[in-house]
Amino acid sequence: MNKHLISIVAVAAVTSLGTTSIQASADTLDDVKAAITSSINGLKIIGFYTSSDDIKELYADTMENTNMDTEVSIFENTPGKATVNVKINDVTTPSAVTLLDTLTFEGIAFMQTANDLEYVIKKDFDKQYSNRTLTADKTLSRMEEHIENKNLSIKIDSFNITEATSSSEGKIEVSAIIMDSGNNNVETKFDFTMLTQRKNTIEEDEIISKITNIIEAMDKSGEFTGTTVKDSVADGLKDYNGLNIDVYADAHCENNSALGTYMVSGYIYNDDRTIDSTIDLNGYFYKKIDPNKSIDDIGECIPISLGYLYENNRDLETIQSTINKLLEGTSVKGVVSDYVEISKTNTTFGELAYKVKLTDTRNGLTNIIYSQQSTNEPRSINSNQTFEEYKDAVAKSLSSLLVSNSTTISDIERAIAGKIQKWGIGGCIKDYSLTPATTSKAGSVVVTLWVSEDSYNENGKTVKDDEIKTTLIIPKLSSNSSGSGSSSHSSGGSSSSSTTNSTSTTTNSANTSAAGTSTNTATEITKPVSLANMSKEAVKAVEAKVVSKISTIIGEGVSVGQTKEISAPDGNKLSVTPIAKEGKSTGAVITAQADSTQAIIPIDKNSEQVTAVYKYVPLLEKYIQVQDAVITADAITLTVQANATYVASPVALSTTETIKQGWVQSGDNWYMVNAKGDPLTGWQKDSSGWTYMSQTTGAMQTGWAKDGKSWYYLKNNGYMATGWVKDGAAWYYCNADGSMAANATINGYKVGPNGAWIS
Repeated sequence: MNKHLISIVAVAAVTSLGTTSIQASADTLDDVKAAITSSINGLKIIGFYTSSDDIKELYADTMENTNMDTEVSIFENTPGKATVNVKINDVTTPSAVTLLDTLTFEGIAFMQTANDLEYVIKKDFDKQYSNRTLTADKTLSRMEEHIENKNLSIKIDSFNITEATSSSEGKIEVSAIIMDSGNNNVETKFDFTMLTQRKNTIEEDEIISKITNIIEAMDKSGEFTGTTVKDSVADGLKDYNGLNIDVYADAHCENNSALGTYMVSGYIYNDDRTIDSTIDLNGYFYKKIDPNKSIDDIGECIPISLGYLYENNRDLETIQSTINKLLEGTSVKGVVSDYVEISKTNTTFGELAYKVKLTDTRNGLTNIIYSQQSTNEPRSINSNQTFEEYKDAVAKSLSSLLVSNSTTISDIERAIAGKIQKWGIGGCIKDYSLTPATTSKAGSVVVTLWVSEDSYNENGKTVKDDEIKTTLIIPKLSSNSSGSGSSSHSSGGSSSSSTTNSTSTTTNSANTSAAGTSTNTATEITKPVSLANMSKEAVKAVEAKVVSKISTIIGEGVSVGQTKEISAPDGNKLSVTPIAKEGKSTGAVITAQADSTQAIIPIDKNSEQVTAVYKYVPLLEKYIQVQDAVITADAITLTVQANATYVASPVALSTTETIKQGWVQSGDNWYMVNAKGDPLTGWQKDSSGWTYMSQTTGAMQTGWAKDGKSWYYLKNNGYMATGWVKDGAAWYYCNADGSMAANATINGYKVGPNGAWIS
């Protein structure tokens, strides 16, 4: 694939030939070939924007006094590697150019250089900005979005704002430095200046406000086009004498859509330039849905309408409020659920998916809509991806998915996410059903996907679509199966009395007081389970604690480096604190700002080899090894959780510092943790029975616990009791499912409304 480029690094010395005219003899040709070869072999990197003229410049002196010229072409026929072809021509007679030789140079590294990064940054900021919204932090964050070479980093050296006034523009002057760790930490300094908008006068603000009001007041249910918007604006401003209005407007809404977008841009000014302002307005307009439409017709309208939402306005709350607005005046109600959002990577689009359940209040009919939309364009689009390749990738992802009775639509969406690599390709769930497995029969998840590709040519738009139907088998449940948990445990203490001599089945009523008078109620602690509950201050405190603690574990002579922030390929921010021992890097402490499936942390080339990555579990003050971390000589790639702190260590941590999946004791409490070290909550089952873990703390409960409308008794070892249970001076009966019986008779023994035996 040809590349048209502009910058180059690591240019070799160029051999100069004499100043007299040299004929195209064999000796001269050999000299030219040797000089070209020496120059190009000295290249380490060819940048994204290096041009053929840049290559020619390397050996320009060599060609100056000869009757030869060169044609240079650059190819990237292998990802990350460039091939340079140089044709050497004899141009003694311009009308009869003679090819003398062709030189080919392969394997030159092809990647983003500091000059490339400087170029795209300057191009990005080559426009006017408002100094009321642009800050140094926002500028740096935006510049970092352009970094594609992990060896490059950037910092702002200075950031100066000259405020705009109502009569003159302001400016923002930025001085930045690009550091290249792959090129001896060479620093590239560059400056750029952005103009900031002249501040509006009071009269200009009034005019822009009036334009906004005119558009908002227009009838959106009828004809609403760019022409009607422009005419309405002109008519609404006709009382402003001497005002020149140069406005462009567009309003677009596809057939069968009830939501469209409008955009108004332009220029308003008067002859003495006391008014001199630009207009830039955009928003949505809603067309009324015919209330007599069937729920199926409305179901076709909704996803088309939602496709008009701006990329940064597709959160769950906005989608739900938009549906509410669209359905105003109809008898149909819509509820959004199963919302899933997946961030973009370097090569795949971001995606979001959700389900909309429509219900017609007139007749109770329902319609389920599954919607999927691409978001966040990746840095490099695989424009060669075919429709068949996309279908194959989705089908393979589905076929490898392990399903259970708890599999949801969201799980399916996550499984097929990240497969879109080309504009126009996409898909969504068309139908979904789950038949639960039992101990006697396997279950299934049946998924039908609709996939499509939009393409455009001189004949207009062409849509290619297909369906993929997959049946995934849920294995039969074993008699002691459950969703989680494995190893047994003991928390000490004696069990309460529990017998199973009764075979009668009773139905318990809602119990409001039985366990309330018990002296052995379920205990709670105050530490949070979810890392999402942590404040920024708490996250920083945990990070500092880990840095201090890990230094002690590694041993004497440990020093802590300067914490820096890096970005994962999906844009997630990571805080990285390097750890060194006796001047040599030995690892790092990493804290993630958000969830990420591909956090990449560069490793210092002089670092000791990292052997393992651990996640710190604040609740238990222990570490758990990250099993899916990919460790290479120059980077660590792992999946991270929001607010979680990780340790990249050159040594294995001791068993006293670590935990494994299953039961874990901390202080006086027992916890059951998953493979990530996260404490599980709610009902859990292992080979010994059912236990109940606090919904708020994850701690194993003992005594009475209420779940829904039922009470359960948990013995001193945490396991759920069945049969007769003595608590204090009273006896209670727990059914086979553990729920306490109330207002019932068991084998002739009557229990009251509070569950206690009435003697």
